This record gives sequence, structure tokens and C-alpha cells, in this order.
Amino acid sequence: MLGDLLATVGGGARASSAGGGDEVSGAVAWTPRKGLLLNATWSASTDGVPEAQRFEPVYYGPPVVVFDFMSGEAVEVLPLRGGNPDLQSPKSENLSLTAAVGPLTSWSLSANLGYQRLESSNAIGSLPNLTAEVEAAFPDRFQRDGDGRLLSVDYRPLNLRSTLTEGLTTSLNFNLPRPPGGARSEATILRVALSHSFRLRSTVALLAGQPDLNRLKGDGGGISRRDARILVDARRGRWGVNASARWQGGFRTRSSSGQDGPRDLITEPFTAVDMKFSFQMTSSTGRTSPGEGGSQRRRSGGLQLALEIENLLDARPGAHMGDGSPAPGYGRDVQDPIGRTVRLSLQRRF
Repeated sequence: MLGDLLATVGGGARASSAGGGDEVSGAVAWTPRKGLLLNATWSASTDGVPEAQRFEPVYYGPPVVVFDFMSGEAVEVLPLRGGNPDLQSPKSENLSLTAAVGPLTSWSLSANLGYQRLESSNAIGSLPNLTAEVEAAFPDRFQRDGDGRLLSVDYRPLNLRSTLTEGLTTSLNFNLPRPPGGARSEATILRVALSHSFRLRSTVALLAGQPDLNRLKGDGGGISRRDARILVDARRGRWGVNASARWQGGFRTRSSSGQDGPRDLITEPFTAVDMKFSFQMTSSTGRTSPGEGGSQRRRSGGLQLALEIENLLDARPGAHMGDGSPAPGYGRDVQDPIGRTVRLSLQRRF
């Protein structure tokens, strides 16, 4: 009457050139009835630092345009890249709760609802947005000239004292049922997947003794509260279509933590659509190759023509200031100047 219940407990230690680490974990999976799965997992771990993040040679990357909150203008800077030999081992604690329903009906309908909480200390990350708090916490990572103009920013990985994120995720998937028998080969294949995430909390403490910065409100570099994505895969005969659309909600980055102001940077919602059309010009071919117990037939994919369009709507990131004026550095030719990309390819799998 209670269905199936499975509980696991684990732990381990590891040693490598990147340093030692350990982990303890536990999980519970419960299936009270067919088509319903409830799952809970928890883990706490200490990880080593990858050699690439510690010992990658230091170099200057291509110039990038950033918004400087200190001067209120967009400037082109040289980003310093590479490894950081002073990185410390991060520690993290992760909790995940999920509920899955399906597959149901002939459409193989399934849905998921999840909650995740991740708390870490000494987390390895990149430099947040260039706010006054960030520059005050890491002054040696900003290089300015005598007039205060920003020249270079050190984007090498660093340890953040602590981070905490909480969020909800939802997803919905379904497939168009295919007819039985010989009609299956010419039937339309359709798969659709929708996903959505909603961040409940996102805080970061840059250094010891400093307060937590609420990133959802725009402190220490803003972050979007919501984002969504849809994927569509359709095929019929030799024709195929793949489409994806992603949406990110707008967010604010405060120039001074704790309060909104006219010098804040408000990033606008952004939507991008990608499309791919394909046509199988020649049918699949096969050839015989020796194998155990006789010959085996190996098939190749034939000749395929594909037309890919990235950013179909030619969308560009946009932003404005807290007082409603246009944000410097967010013109059409500054942020993602390429825009829409069209690619025609001819390929064959051997």
C-alpha cells in the first residue's frame, strides 16, 4: 500500500593532483503509485581545485566593453585571464527535492517540480559585476589611469566567502504518438520540452566580515529571478526541424547596495530564438563488416543539408539607467554586434 521506497547513504574520500576531497550523501526515492516519483537527495562535500583553474598561464584576453559604476560610463578594458594559484578548496552543501509525474496518456506526458538549495563556502567563481562594493572588496583587480579611467580588470577565478542559492524548477515534456505498423516510418515525430526556473534566493558574501549581498535585488551584481526555455524537435520523412527559444527576465544591478538609485543599471528582458532545418538528401546506406558470429551491417547517415539560424529575431541585450536614460555600452553595435547568424552546411556521417 505504501509503494516502493529506496534509501541510500554514501560517503567517500579522494586524492588527486588537484588536492584531496571528501563527500557524504543520502537519498530517498519513493514511488507511492505508478507514474509518481518523489525524490530527496542531500550531500556535503569538499572539493579540490582543478589544475586548469590554479595553474593556467596568465594572459590578456580580447578587449571587452563593461559598465563602470564608479564613472557611470561604458569603457573598453583588457580582461586578465588565466589561473589563480592561491585558490582554496571549496566546501558545499546541496539539498534537492523533486516530484515527477508520468509518463501519462498516449502523448507520454510527464512533468517535474523541483526545489534546490546550494550553500557553499570558499566557492570558486568569477568577479561579479563591477559595482562599488566589488571594487572595494578586490581593489587589486582593477587598474585605472591617473584620471580614474578603468583600463583593465582581473577576471581570474577567486574564492567567495560564501554563496547561497535557492530555487524552484518546473518542466513539462510530451511526444506526439506514432502510429503502429508500417506507417511509423512516414509518421510525424514531434517532441516538445518546456522548462522554467524561479530563484527564491541568491546571496553572496565577498569577504569575511562583510554582509551578504542580495543579488536578486541587485546588490553585488544583479541576477534574473526567472528564466524559461522551450525545445521543439519535429521530423517527417526526410525533413526535420529543431527550434529552441530562451527567455530571461529583467533585473537590476545597484550602484550602491541596499537601495535603488538613478545610477542603477536595469537590464531588460531578453528573448532569443534559434532554428535549424534539415533535409536528408540521400537515404542511409549500409555495408557489411565482419564481427562475432558472422557479418554485421553498419549504417551511415547519408548526405544531409542543414540550414541553421541563430538568434532568428535578431534580438540584442538592452538596458537603461535607473532614471530611465539609455545605458552606455548597450547599443546595437556594442552588445552582441553580430546579431543573427545564418549557416548552411552539407554533411555526411561515415
